[in-house]
Amino acid sequence: QPRNEDTQQLPPGAAEYANLAALYCSAVPSQGAEQGADDEAPPGTREMQEWVEAGWAEGFDAEGRAHFGGELAGKSGEDAYIGATELLVALFHKRFRACIVEIDNDRPGHTIFNVAKKAFSFDEPACLPIFLQKDGHSFLIVGVTTCLTAADTGKLLVCDPNKPGRDIAIDTQLKLKGSRQYQLPIVLGREPSPNI
Repeated sequence: QPRNEDTQQLPPGAAEYANLAALYCSAVPSQGAEQGADDEAPPGTREMQEWVEAGWAEGFDAEGRAHFGGELAGKSGEDAYIGATELLVALFHKRFRACIVEIDNDRPGHTIFNVAKKAFSFDEPACLPIFLQKDGHSFLIVGVTTCLTAADTGKLLVCDPNKPGRDIAIDTQLKLKGSRQYQLPIVLGREPSPNI
């Protein structure tokens, strides 16, 4: 997706597709090698929109399907905006096991840090990013730091598609203003491909 020349920001809704593509590309090599999958090129926006539509056809998220009128492929801008649920539908269609952790409390940064720390401690899948949805924008949590001092409880390492090429350390107060509600789709693995 082309960036706004003045702000270098992606157009509305594009960050979610960029994060889904990055998450998918991170997951395929870690799961695909043991299942004999070929390396895959990063998916394009339309391809990912087709994954969502295919997931709807398989029976996932009837409410989301109704919201989009059953059609997402080819849409752009705000009409193409997807959230955590559509991301999960796309992952389910691609036979990933995943879940959404919803956070709604007065200390969301602390809770998100604890969820991420626990998720990154699992052996499988190995170090897959965690999608973080907040107020119409998304990020990928790519890791956590450990405590360096008693006052430092650790930090989230976050990749923001609106700041390409930079990982950002964000403290556990999540210097993201104005929300106490977050959704974190977490990939738990990939189902084996059927042998044909």
